Amino acid sequence: MKLLLAINVFLSSILLANAARILAVFVTPATSHQIVFRSLTLELARRGHELVVITPSPVFRKGQAPENYTEIDVTQKSREGWKKKPTPAGISKDSDAKVVLRNHIGVINKLFYEYLELEDVNEIIKDQNTKFDLLILEGWFRPSIAFAYKFDVPVIRFNSFGSGFSVYEDMGAFQHPVLNPNMFNPKPNDHTFWGRITTLYDNYIYTNMHKSKDNENDVLLRKHFGANIPSINELNMKVDILLVDVHRAWEMFIPTPPNLIHVGGIHINTERELPKVR
Repeated sequence: MKLLLAINVFLSSILLANAARILAVFVTPATSHQIVFRSLTLELARRGHELVVITPSPVFRKGQAPENYTEIDVTQKSREGWKKKPTPAGISKDSDAKVVLRNHIGVINKLFYEYLELEDVNEIIKDQNTKFDLLILEGWFRPSIAFAYKFDVPVIRFNSFGSGFSVYEDMGAFQHPVLNPNMFNPKPNDHTFWGRITTLYDNYIYTNMHKSKDNENDVLLRKHFGANIPSINELNMKVDILLVDVHRAWEMFIPTPPNLIHVGGIHINTERELPKVR
């Protein structure tokens, strides 16, 4: 009887957990964006999950990553592409944000397809035996949803900023163009008549800036994922959760569905005291 009781106590003390195999795809070649994504992927790895991360800003040197954390480093390709990026005539540090953003989106869009042609990335796409349990994709970059066609698994989008482009609309979260303008709007508090007209125009431009490339991207994605891949709009219906790195308080009155989750400050490390001067 005592032996049976001891066995029951021992068995009840065992904690069972299932680790997932996760593919994360992050495309923006900027450390300020990548440190946000790292906070999630590194914590998932610490908790025992296996991750494969496609990133232009790796955390570990080659051969030094934990056994369950594989980074596909696309740094070289992103640097080469960024150096070659075209500069539209007349663009400068004082140029309209719409001009600058449109230029950057074009460059990152091109880089994504260059990433897909890298051997390690192409192997993931072509290998029929490669399996994952979850996808984590960069929030604003629409073409990366193509991986949801290759791997029919739950999808989390993770945005390193707030309501830019069409990320909220894609999740069914309507933003009033005047009360809750796009985060890129230069004059969000100008509620004069002409201010509202300008806000409506800017909201339309920023919301559709990346979405307007969908037809072009649909064609390019067929080259890499096959002729039967659905459109980006159709694949976006597969997104289960959107994480945004912004505090809920800063978004004021934007109504959001329960699967749009604010994780503002997730990348901030524990506060540490400054070293004392000797």
